Amino acid sequence: MTLDPSLATDVESHRVMRQMYDNLVDVDLDTGDPIPGLATGWEASRNHREVTFELRDDVVFHDGTQLTAEVVVANVERWATTPERVGPSALQHRLPLSFATVFGGFLGEPGCVFEEAVAEDEITVRLVFTEPVFGVVRALTDPAFAITSPDSWAASDAARGASGTLVALAGTGAYRLDNDEVPAGTVRLVRDRNATGSSAAGSSGSADAPNTDEDSSPDVVELVAASAAQERLIGLRTGQLDLFDTVDPGSLRALVQSGAQVLQRDPLSVLYLGFNLQHPVLSSLRVRRAVALSVNRSLLVEQTMLSGSSAAHHFIPPALASAPEGMQRYDYNLAEAARELEVSGYDGEDLVFTYPVDASRPYLADPQRVFSLISEDMASIGLRIVPDPVPWDDGYLAHVSRAGGSSSSSRAFHLLGRNCTYRDPLHVLTSIFDTASGEFGYTNPTVENRLARARTATDGTARQGLIDAITRSIATDLPALPLAFPISALATGPSVNYYPISPVLDEHFARVQLSS
Repeated sequence: MTLDPSLATDVESHRVMRQMYDNLVDVDLDTGDPIPGLATGWEASRNHREVTFELRDDVVFHDGTQLTAEVVVANVERWATTPERVGPSALQHRLPLSFATVFGGFLGEPGCVFEEAVAEDEITVRLVFTEPVFGVVRALTDPAFAITSPDSWAASDAARGASGTLVALAGTGAYRLDNDEVPAGTVRLVRDRNATGSSAAGSSGSADAPNTDEDSSPDVVELVAASAAQERLIGLRTGQLDLFDTVDPGSLRALVQSGAQVLQRDPLSVLYLGFNLQHPVLSSLRVRRAVALSVNRSLLVEQTMLSGSSAAHHFIPPALASAPEGMQRYDYNLAEAARELEVSGYDGEDLVFTYPVDASRPYLADPQRVFSLISEDMASIGLRIVPDPVPWDDGYLAHVSRAGGSSSSSRAFHLLGRNCTYRDPLHVLTSIFDTASGEFGYTNPTVENRLARARTATDGTARQGLIDAITRSIATDLPALPLAFPISALATGPSVNYYPISPVLDEHFARVQLSS
């Protein structure tokens, strides 16, 4: 976990950061649309190469620094120069960072369309691009673009990479980090009732919240690691936990019987099976096709996911885009899978399948069960699967974010997914298939070109056409197999009267209402 917005890519880091930091732009809980945050408003230029933001003039960071245009400019420049700041080696074996996927790279890199940030006056900031950036305002709701105090950066940078060290930057949010003398695996947040940021007021932000003038949000929140479903159930039943995320189907009946409230999110995530195209066996498209045809995605969804989840045949959740016409599909067909494998040249080699343990994510509530079902499907056509369980906190993301070489003992398959941080189908594709990622060992110049063109397209129809073309190319090349669009849910006990559920996980604890 990291609390540096410019480096965070996992949902648990984002969950904590949303409590401490604010963005220029917030998210409406009911519609998902951008709404004022630290910025009171914004205006795009006619050519869409500039966006000007007006800031609130009454915001102070936790360390006493005043929010000004110069502070925002410093934040943007920090995001834009991340490789220079942390060193290129620190960015190896990471999932793609949001700045690079939104703007085509970091400042000075080929393809980067960000040019500069300018402070026009004390409360006016102008972002300038070399090309139009479609939906940049919506993109700025991503927790990677949280605004923090420059005076707090040195301590965070000094602690980077130190084992077990969690250092927060100074934000404007409702909570501060208070991790002194807490058990390992616990993050403690303390409410700052004097905070002035956009998330600090404690209002629900949703028409579904109970109608009350009383702010009954928690003063102290402790987030603890509880990877086992039984451990979470017992914790909720005994009052050791007020709520937990995520609910798996095996726990649902017990939760309902105990009177717990189960809150489901709209599906804005995708789970996939990744292939290592540098592997001597998986470099064969016929082997990858055989695997794709052997996986019974409908059964996988039925047995491991909540009702409302659906099998996926492309990577963009249905709420954002439908599958394009003419896209290659790999429906469950064991006979066809066996034929593809027979002509592929596969000769019984062991194939390492990496999957996470000691973790649940909104897109993967039960990793062990998902692995078991998929590996059984692949074994049914004659593939020899070698399990490779890797604890999430032991660097799982780093482990699967590189292709891993071409030796026969290297990873062949892995499980991973993405939860949308904001509603944009292109961002789903760039966050998975950005060229900076070595996750699949996959390159396709045509896909790269279309990603870049879609990023700067101002015509919605043309942009969607590019997204459809990218989707078709990825389905044909098959660097990864989309498995499902999972429904995620959390369970609350009697102490929680209202929780602000959000498909993009924009769930502020200051909006929680506790029972009296």
